[in-house]
Amino acid sequence: MSAKWEDMLSTYNDNMTDSGQPLKRQFCKNCGSNMFNFTPLYDIVSVSAGALDDFEDWKPTLEQYCIHRADFLEKAKAVQKRYVESINGELEQE
Repeated sequence: MSAKWEDMLSTYNDNMTDSGQPLKRQFCKNCGSNMFNFTPLYDIVSVSAGALDDFEDWKPTLEQYCIHRADFLEKAKAVQKRYVESINGELEQE
């Protein structure tokens, strides 16, 4: 019998967040790759792009914590909203 995907993940509760609410980070038990992040504040699951096998049809709709975007990274073209920090904060100005 094959293992369920939940059995292949390890969970770390990150309490060092700006909101003070814990962020549940899930990693692959085999390789340590970040797979998902969950927050109790919003109905959002963050899926790490590196966890996807085929994402040519996938387009992000928002970006947050733009204040920390590295200078060498371009803005994603399909993003509709970019937040300076968290999604309940101010929008990034173009």
